[in-house]
Amino acid sequence: MRRMAKQMISIKIDIEFDIEDMKKSLKERGILPNKANTDRMVKMIRSGRFLMNKGFLAGQPMDKETLLMYGFTFENE
Repeated sequence: MRRMAKQMISIKIDIEFDIEDMKKSLKERGILPNKANTDRMVKMIRSGRFLMNKGFLAGQPMDKETLLMYGFTFENE
C-alpha cells in the first residue's frame, strides 16, 4: 500500500527575537554571547527550515469575530 505525501506550503514570516533572550540561549549552550555569535545565530536561523505544527497556531486569534475581520468563512451552524 502506497502512502500519500503530506501536503505542505511554504511561507515567509518575520520573527523578532529579544536580544537578551538570544544571549541567554547562546550562554546556555556554552557559546560566548557576543555580537559576532549573535549574528552567527541569526544567520543560522535565516538559513534554516522550520516545520510548524498545530501548536504554533495556538498563539493566533481563534475567536470568531477576529477571524471574520480577517475574511475567514465558517461552516453553517
